[in-house]
Amino acid sequence: MAAPNLPDAVIEYDDADGAYRVQLEACPGDAPSIAVVALVGTLEGVPSADLAPLYDSVDPEALDSLHESLVGSDAGSTVVFPYAGYEITVTAAAIAARPVDE
Repeated sequence: MAAPNLPDAVIEYDDADGAYRVQLEACPGDAPSIAVVALVGTLEGVPSADLAPLYDSVDPEALDSLHESLVGSDAGSTVVFPYAGYEITVTAAAIAARPVDE
C-alpha cells in the first residue's frame, strides 16, 4: 500500500539547516517508515508509489523498531540515512528531510 502524500500545511521548513520537517503525530499511521515516504513524495510532488522503495535505503521494520525505542527516551538519539535525494533524520517526534546536493 502506498503512503498518502501529506498536506503542505503539516510540513515546516527550517532555514537554519535547509530541512523540511513534519511532526510524526501529523502523519498517517504515525509509523516513521510510512511518514518518510509520504514526506518525500509530497516534497517531490509525486505519488509515494513512484519513489524508490524505502528498503533500498533502510529496513523499514528496523526503522520503526528503532523509533519505538526513541519514544520516551531521554537520550535524544536520531536515525540518519539517505533516501531519494534527501538526508532523512528521524527523531522521537519528527522526521526531517534535507535535500542533498549532487
